[in-house]
Amino acid sequence: TFVKLGEALSLRPDLVGYGLAKELSEIEDVSKEVVSFDKIEKIFKEELKESLDHYFMEFEKVPLGCSFLTQTYKAKLKSGQDVVVKIRKPGVEEKISEDLAILYYLSKLAEKRIDEFKEKDLKRLISEFERFLKKEMNFKFKSKSAAKFYNQFKDNDDFSFPKVYFDFSTEKIFVREFINGAKLSELDNSKIMF
Repeated sequence: TFVKLGEALSLRPDLVGYGLAKELSEIEDVSKEVVSFDKIEKIFKEELKESLDHYFMEFEKVPLGCSFLTQTYKAKLKSGQDVVVKIRKPGVEEKISEDLAILYYLSKLAEKRIDEFKEKDLKRLISEFERFLKKEMNFKFKSKSAAKFYNQFKDNDDFSFPKVYFDFSTEKIFVREFINGAKLSELDNSKIMF
């Protein structure tokens, strides 16, 4: 939760100052706590009422990535399409609720005791962050947003956005086309042409 807060604040230099915003923009979610594959399978079955092998020809059991909120896997649909499956980790909602309660408490203290924060309305800021997190955790919302980008650029040769598979996506599961690539942070910027 606090990593996500840092990411969100990095977009608001008007609130935290440009120096701190730049520092916060370099935060990466380095949470490597991997949830067992059995628990991931259980979430999948609860959400889609069938086992993984009902929908997938292949499903890699080792995650491609892991964050505080999710684990991401590579899989192959029965149709043969390579996809990425992002599944919300169990217990995340409770942890976020606990962290938000701490943030609300700390904001109240800061507004009372630190002059610089008396006029900042930290409660509103945390409320905004809470709304952001709820959207981030709701994969139905995320699927719709991703599909808008896909539809907007599907005929454009300069951009590639993954197709969303709504039949397999729920509030806790997000399935999209697998596109092989690299993180922008891993690219040699001197060789990127616009």
